Amino acid sequence: MFKYRIISFPLLLALLAAIFFAPSESVRNLLFCAAAPLAVGLALYEAAKLLLNIKLPCYPVFCGIAGGGYALFFCLMRMFFFDISMSLASCGVAMLAVPWIVILFKNEKMFRRLVGSFGVILALGVPLVLVLNLYYYDFNGISLLLYVILVTKATDTGGYIFGMLSAKLLPGGNHKIAPQLSPKKSWEGFIGGVALSVAVSLLFHHFNGGNISEYIIFALLLGVCSFFGDVTESGLKRVCGVKDSGNWIPGMGGAFDVLDSFIYVGIVCTLIMIFKGI
Repeated sequence: MFKYRIISFPLLLALLAAIFFAPSESVRNLLFCAAAPLAVGLALYEAAKLLLNIKLPCYPVFCGIAGGGYALFFCLMRMFFFDISMSLASCGVAMLAVPWIVILFKNEKMFRRLVGSFGVILALGVPLVLVLNLYYYDFNGISLLLYVILVTKATDTGGYIFGMLSAKLLPGGNHKIAPQLSPKKSWEGFIGGVALSVAVSLLFHHFNGGNISEYIIFALLLGVCSFFGDVTESGLKRVCGVKDSGNWIPGMGGAFDVLDSFIYVGIVCTLIMIFKGI
């Protein structure tokens, strides 16, 4: 798995570099509007397929198309300077309309599946779209989304590396946090992952300046969010009896496996921005 990650990780970094450092803003926005909705759609499709394993009714293809379409709709609205609340409200109206139409046709099975599908979109799609919203804000002169992605995934990467090393080097192995949900998560990996997040955040501070305490606190929050997002998906996969949500990305699994770290990140960042009046 590790050797495949060595291949996949630089490719994902290259994609991020293309999106955030393309020569013109129009090219950057075009790449973002192409890549971000596709990633969200794949993540929702995989999550819905996981739920089918435990007999929860939903339409995986519908979740993927509707979730990716909503993410695309949101990105296009933000490009034209619509407020986030308007995008979410528009999506909500569409979501509320379809189930009642199905009821009129008295198709109970389809109604149950659609309700389950909308549940997936609301529980996972909306939080991921809140993450996409960070693309349109700056953080001390850099893209807030780029900062959040690199700091959040540093927790994931650091947790994997330090967890693997501590399991091999410490007498008796490492200390598990929640073996019933995620057997490989350890306190050593968690601490190492958060420490790497802080280090990456301080690297941003070195090049961009600003309040250093803000960088440290933000990194700690993102590290905790990343951990709980990862544990949430790990618990779901454990209940469903699968190892990975997909196999699109060698060594990393599927889109949901990559984006699980961000399940709570968008919510927390949005609350912070509201609190700070951004």
